[in-house]
Amino acid sequence: MGLRRICPIAGVFLLSFLMLYPLFLWAGTTGKIAGYVRDKSNNQPLPGANVIIVGTQMGAATDANGYFYIINIPPGVYKVQVRMIGYETVLMKNVRVQVDRTTKTNFSLPSTVLKLGKEIVVTAERPLIEPDITTKTNTISAEELKTMPVRGIADIMTLQSGIMEVMGSFNKVPGFDSRGIDDVHVRGGRNGEIAYMIDGMYVEDAIYAGMGTLLNREAIQELTIITGNFNAEYGQAQSSIVNIVTKEGGARYTGLMEASTGEIAGKLGSKPDDLRDAHQLIGSFGGPVPLIKRMNFFLSGSQSFKRYAVYQFDNIVYDPKNPDKSTWSYGAYRKAFEWDTIPGWRAFGFNHTWDFSGKLTYRFNPSMKLILTNRLTERLFRNFDWAWQYAEAGRHVVKDRTDQQGLIWTHQLSSSTFYNIRASRFWKGRTFRVHGINNHELTPGHADKLIELGATRDSRGFGPQEYPTRATVGGFYTPMKFVRFDTLTDGEIRQVYTGSATQYWTRTYQQTYEYSLSLTSQIQRHHQIKTGVEYKTYDLYFLEFQYPWIPNPYSEYYMNHPEEGSWYLQDKMEYENLIINAGIRFDYANSKGSMWEDPTNPGSPVVTGKKKYQWSPRLGIGHPITDKATFHFAYGQFFQVPEYRNLYTNNDRDLSTPRPLFGNPNLKAQRTIAYEVGIRQQIGQNWAVDITAWSKESSELTGTINVTGFDPHGIGLYDYYVMVNHDYGSSRGLDISIQKRYSNYFRGQLNYTYSVAKGNQRYSWSGYWNSVTDETEPKKEYLMPWDQPHTLDANVSIIFPRYFGPKVWKFKPLSEFYMNFIVRLHSGYPYTPSSGGQSLEPNSGRRPWFFSIDTMIRKDIRILGNTKIALFSRIYNLTDRKNPIYVYSETGSPTDPGPYASKTATSTYYDRPHYFGPRRTIDFGLQFLF
Repeated sequence: MGLRRICPIAGVFLLSFLMLYPLFLWAGTTGKIAGYVRDKSNNQPLPGANVIIVGTQMGAATDANGYFYIINIPPGVYKVQVRMIGYETVLMKNVRVQVDRTTKTNFSLPSTVLKLGKEIVVTAERPLIEPDITTKTNTISAEELKTMPVRGIADIMTLQSGIMEVMGSFNKVPGFDSRGIDDVHVRGGRNGEIAYMIDGMYVEDAIYAGMGTLLNREAIQELTIITGNFNAEYGQAQSSIVNIVTKEGGARYTGLMEASTGEIAGKLGSKPDDLRDAHQLIGSFGGPVPLIKRMNFFLSGSQSFKRYAVYQFDNIVYDPKNPDKSTWSYGAYRKAFEWDTIPGWRAFGFNHTWDFSGKLTYRFNPSMKLILTNRLTERLFRNFDWAWQYAEAGRHVVKDRTDQQGLIWTHQLSSSTFYNIRASRFWKGRTFRVHGINNHELTPGHADKLIELGATRDSRGFGPQEYPTRATVGGFYTPMKFVRFDTLTDGEIRQVYTGSATQYWTRTYQQTYEYSLSLTSQIQRHHQIKTGVEYKTYDLYFLEFQYPWIPNPYSEYYMNHPEEGSWYLQDKMEYENLIINAGIRFDYANSKGSMWEDPTNPGSPVVTGKKKYQWSPRLGIGHPITDKATFHFAYGQFFQVPEYRNLYTNNDRDLSTPRPLFGNPNLKAQRTIAYEVGIRQQIGQNWAVDITAWSKESSELTGTINVTGFDPHGIGLYDYYVMVNHDYGSSRGLDISIQKRYSNYFRGQLNYTYSVAKGNQRYSWSGYWNSVTDETEPKKEYLMPWDQPHTLDANVSIIFPRYFGPKVWKFKPLSEFYMNFIVRLHSGYPYTPSSGGQSLEPNSGRRPWFFSIDTMIRKDIRILGNTKIALFSRIYNLTDRKNPIYVYSETGSPTDPGPYASKTATSTYYDRPHYFGPRRTIDFGLQFLF
């Protein structure tokens, strides 16, 4: 696959888009500028000075104490100008506004006597100490993202203290890797405890939890990650908030087109890049809408193609000329499996994505603004599964699609008060099936042809005589097209398929409508009040068949319409030596489902799930000790509705299926109580250190237990599993961050975390897989599989500005030259060791350390004015380190199965390169910007 195959996406940036349906549930998407204006000669306040943000219609006048504030400012970098009769005009450049932050900007005006004031230009520095931050927060700007070698949101998140992503399908929650769901944990919490928001709108997978959509890098103006306690305006999260604000069109036209590929590295001799076949195209375009005053637009999109995984297998292969050839390994002479014919590097699966984002802004006047948005995404992929390495055609393909539309109406009633009315629609659909095989394509003749392949058994041990019946009576696709050997009896290789088809056929969709009203008012200098109400309603559809080729396949179907609502009140109190964020949140949830009144007694009456109500107090305190040191403390209670699959699974309460599992619409909200305390100290002019200690206790977590018994009144013997609020967990940690502000041509941040994460169960379905009963429920906490006691992440950028460096033939090669290095050093995951085939204490072993360096090198070349091209390269795992991510339980090694290795298994059986993390890959790219 070459670059020519992605060129058609360029047309997407020439198309207009329709804005249908309503948009965004509002969370913080704006910030505030505040400060003093004083006379430079005597430091006295200057009342009545005019403060304006250049290029906008936003501004304010100072009060009697020389104080001013400007609220409702979108994130970005601005110029702020101060004018007053009798004084020189002062312009401050590079004033950065961030979401939910107060940017302190103070001015000292020199007086002028007889002439009109001239303009004095000063440049603001991004402060290292921000006293209004009362919890651990990290903000990444579009400018920083431009030079970072990151592939997606999860990569950015895991650079922050206390955040980790589980790698490897064996380590993730079962089914997550095959469905393309990230397994991200924050401060020891479970997966799914993060709220993802784009422009204030929740964009989550309501059925499985996690990020529910894609977003290209060029759409992002600012990304804020709150890993500590968050304010009352944020809900439905126990661990973290990821708040993304997208770009708006400006007063002039800007655009970008970027193409990158791994093909060049492949041509230069990199085998993994040659097989990876990776190509990506990104574009954006924004500015004023022609012929319509006060209207601006911004469009962005991307498309990518690549293989899902590339692994380096050993060079021991089957030789048909010498079929009995064997090699000594793991205590025995072993032959290679007869299908193992390719040595070394091999590629598997595929991952194709595209997304489009559009934003239209119309300013009726300085106080009224309307925003319309539209986002469309699609992902088509087949993941890697070691057991299916010889039968990829029988692996399922997942197709995810999302579309999201919305509207925001903002009305600034005065310089101190504004409100927002918002509405949104978010739709996500997923299919999960063997590619190209659908129920309408099956015919009896189809089955007859499959018999001619010469298979003797299918995956369930049936003979050929069963094929026609099962192909016509059965479900949606058939394993007869993908025949495999009986892996239990062939004696050659175990767990590896040479045919058949994966067992799932799935179709789901979810549609979320959100509506909200919020009001923000700076009541006086010291109090900013924010309050709002929110309402969400869902349409959830789930249809899944297991073994769809049998006459009566196992099926799962539900269609439900839950609803959620909330109200919050937040007061941000700002004094010279004290900042308080105090808030209260009320949440309401109604599952609109039904379940036995006693979920452990199937003979009890069926009742409708109770409506749930929760109050969540939040408190954050910041105390500036000096102008270079600040202390903060935060406390909060956080509630989250469980992912909806845990409420509605087996909605009809069918006890006849093998090992039935029932969701529970009457589950309580999961609860976390969190504390944190920290201090931040500036060192010199450009360095700062942040030390934060934190603690979390989680209860009412969703778990699964086995219920057995006898009902003499009709049901008889019963044996099933059901979701209950039985699980719990705790985590403790210490974060140390060292930040270097840009100076002497580099900036950087070093984040270290020491933490311990414990719980009684790994995730909500663990009790089902482990056959847990009320009596066998773990009575103590043990280390969670994602526990990493030590993580160290560094992000360092070397930036040479325009005109820097010596000339070489009238050209300055170091001018606008950028290098970025991301270094990760993490403790290995825990694992459960075994001895003699018997498991020891759960997660008492520790896998080897993980280490990687990712880098990006970029050179900008100006053509004319703001028009330029950029050449860049992104290198992942620069040192090509083989990082073990999975090990054999007997040895703790990713390559040695130990003394109990099977003597009859082939060498292919123990050839498992997926026990290691991704190897080195290199992308080269070209950008055109204006």
